[in-house]
Amino acid sequence: MKKYLVLLLLGALASNLAYAQLGSAEPKTDFGENIEIRGKNTPAYYFEAMRHAEIALYDQVNLQIDDHKYKVSCRRESQINTNLKFKNCLPNFVRERLAYEHRVARDSDITPPTLELVEFMVADEQEEALNAVAKVIEGNPELIELLVKYQNSVAAYEKVKTEQIASLD
Repeated sequence: MKKYLVLLLLGALASNLAYAQLGSAEPKTDFGENIEIRGKNTPAYYFEAMRHAEIALYDQVNLQIDDHKYKVSCRRESQINTNLKFKNCLPNFVRERLAYEHRVARDSDITPPTLELVEFMVADEQEEALNAVAKVIEGNPELIELLVKYQNSVAAYEKVKTEQIASLD
């Protein structure tokens, strides 16, 4: 028993001596590194924030507008030959004209018009729709707040996108 006690005391003495030689009175317990992590939002984050602000604005404007053809409807669509889905929001008068032009093209076996061509065809209705929406937004401070939020999110997305493009060069 005395042998074990002597060995234990010698071991403790040796470890204290080792710490004293290292210049430390106490053993070092923190062996880890301090790693600082900084997050950065990607352009996809800002794009989604912009889309959410846009859809919130459309929802509130649709509640205030009386004429059905000026309301904006959104649908999930996919590109041909892909599984990628995106939300496409268009005023109802553009959707109705696009559907009409596609029916006419299908019945007469011609190439259907593009969305850009249909938007050109309904330019006069587009101006009427903008005036109707402007009247609704002017009278409602909540819609003005949503419009400002949407414009800020578009600006933030464009800024991040240009920064990323500049960093690639």
